Amino acid sequence: MNPITRTCTSNCSIVTYLFQQIDPTTFKRNCLVNCSAGFWKYTPNMSCVDDCYNPGLADNVNYYNFDGVDKVCYQNCPAGYYGDPYSHYCVTTCPLTPNTSDNANRSYYVQGKICVLYCTGATWAFSPNRTCMSSCPLGYYKNNITVGSNLYPVCEDICSVTVSGDHLLGDNSTGMCVDYCPAGGYADYITNLCLANCNISSFKQQIVVSGNTVRSCETQCDSAGNDLYGNWDTGKCVLASSCPLNTYGDSHTTYC
Repeated sequence: MNPITRTCTSNCSIVTYLFQQIDPTTFKRNCLVNCSAGFWKYTPNMSCVDDCYNPGLADNVNYYNFDGVDKVCYQNCPAGYYGDPYSHYCVTTCPLTPNTSDNANRSYYVQGKICVLYCTGATWAFSPNRTCMSSCPLGYYKNNITVGSNLYPVCEDICSVTVSGDHLLGDNSTGMCVDYCPAGGYADYITNLCLANCNISSFKQQIVVSGNTVRSCETQCDSAGNDLYGNWDTGKCVLASSCPLNTYGDSHTTYC
């Protein structure tokens, strides 16, 4: 019923900016200027709905409940708010992981105007402010998490294959987490970083493992497998034949 003309109409939207709602008690159909408590104005079909979110729509084009003065469904939430596909509301902060089937170290992140569980489109999940970022901040490295057969990007301050990431070592030259340090870098498995210089108690070692060049900081060089010994003069692992003059490779200490 049109409350202005007090007549029945087939379409509330053609008479004025009114919304159709079925009274849950009387089952009468009414055209309303403002929807009743607990309902929102859904403009695509000019109706009052108890939930703006449509499971048939993708999250980035969906509608979200907003408890503003006019109680309208927003496809793009107001400034400072983001569409949350978990609660179906426009929220100021995306929620933490809501169920136990998700990795407890992950949460929802702001991407554009919605909250997402996994960042996409060349962005990386940054946990401190739960935002999808186009690049990781200084001191963080781009890594990937594996979910099923999919890879999703994250920023990690310590690269890890056991917490969430797929690669172990932080490479400052690229800002990426890597499996093997590039030329000029050596893996420090204490800090999980590729270092240009190992600490004073370690040697720079370079060996080939399964076709991969592995550069690492080692307190004991691989004397048994690769005939390498620690040269204190250069701070490198060297062949016994390259030990300093009048020194020899000692397989017991692994030093020259």
